[in-house]
Amino acid sequence: MGTNRRRHALLLPVLLLVVGLAACGDDDDAAPAESSGGAGGSTTTADAPDATATPETTAAPEATGENGADDEIGRVLAIGEETVLADLLAIGVRPIASTATVPEVGFQGMGDLDTSGIEPLSATEPNYEYLATLEPDIIVTYEFWADIIGEDILDSLAAEQVIALEDNLPPEERVAALGDALGRTDEAAEVVAELTAARDEVAGALGPDCELSMATVYPGPSVAVWVEGRWEMQHTIIEAGCTLAPDASQTDPDDNGRAWVSDEQWGLLSATPLVLFQNENVDGEAEALATVEADPLWQQVPAVEAGEVVVFDRLGYPGAVGQVRFIDELLAELG
Repeated sequence: MGTNRRRHALLLPVLLLVVGLAACGDDDDAAPAESSGGAGGSTTTADAPDATATPETTAAPEATGENGADDEIGRVLAIGEETVLADLLAIGVRPIASTATVPEVGFQGMGDLDTSGIEPLSATEPNYEYLATLEPDIIVTYEFWADIIGEDILDSLAAEQVIALEDNLPPEERVAALGDALGRTDEAAEVVAELTAARDEVAGALGPDCELSMATVYPGPSVAVWVEGRWEMQHTIIEAGCTLAPDASQTDPDDNGRAWVSDEQWGLLSATPLVLFQNENVDGEAEALATVEADPLWQQVPAVEAGEVVVFDRLGYPGAVGQVRFIDELLAELG
């Protein structure tokens, strides 16, 4: 692996506008919550939609999916950032607009998915009057956002239905749930099959002896060590059979599977290689990483000394198809 740091290209289109939450969570620590119906459209937690049903809340489904066309489905508004947008596009459903993680930059990590004509919206500043002018037939979101925004508001905006995906679903279950809810089960099944095959390939290639450390340097700088697979990229690595150093038993992880460490604890990153998950478009993050990399204590981390540090864009692989791309690049780097 020879070089000091290898950076994977950031793939971005365009964005800027508003959607939001009356009270908004931090973009890294937010996790989707709960929902119940209101006036207007019906609120669903990912089961197959019934446009004729009276407003009600349906328990979220588990999974299976397909691909759809806008003229068949209607005007879809996605409130789930690039992850939900990527999954919708992968199954052939094209939203009219979607929230994005970093509005100033655009939809990130979409790969070959075409986002042209999809209006980017902010996930942090509410403008419900503007959303109403988009006249969505269906709103796709997470239970978390449905709970924060308020189902009565969402239902008043959606002419037909609100689909609230269960929080923290694995990508294959999320895609399948979208396919079921939008009548695109065949296409969703194809996406799931592709992801399953990629996971099998990476698990076979890396094998049981794979050991590595994972971290992110956030603005501050603040260093977080990934010790659990609660986020998709980390989950993919752990599912491949890799052992983490350190693991959860040696640390005190937060709800996202990260343990925040001081500079004196950087030695916990004892495995080689070290995989960093960074994003240069998050304000202050590139500067924070540069500050840490210049620190003598960081230079003593084994993987840094060995020049075995690999950097992946932490916002660069959204959705199930994004995970397939991540697996391909992970194999190229670690295989």
